[in-house]
Amino acid sequence: MKSSRDLDEACERLCARGLIACFDSNQQVVRVYRSPDVQGNRRHHFSDALLLSVDPPAEVRLDAPVGWLSRLDNGEWFFHIAACVPRGPGDHAWTYADLNKAVEDIVDYYFGDDSRMCAGWDAAIDAGTIRRD
Repeated sequence: MKSSRDLDEACERLCARGLIACFDSNQQVVRVYRSPDVQGNRRHHFSDALLLSVDPPAEVRLDAPVGWLSRLDNGEWFFHIAACVPRGPGDHAWTYADLNKAVEDIVDYYFGDDSRMCAGWDAAIDAGTIRRD
């Protein structure tokens, strides 16, 4: 998937809502995340770092997971969260027939009802299934 005008506009819409949306180095997938400086849904006890550049070294600390938006071979759009290795609580995947629906849902994930982002994660911490660090 190379950058297209539709996808560029989708990235602009996500950025206008306070998210950061940028292509990966291979121009195949759009990485989506929220800076901790922007109000929105946060996972308690979640901490991750995203390396933005190697030379000079630059990273951003995150309090919510990074999502990945891509187009499937069948033309549908795919957004997934994969914060646990192996797959764990709070990891999700959604498909959309329409890019606009994908953008709306991504915004909702980061800024809407926080139970979408946090319910499985918080329950796993409470149960001791995952560690807090």
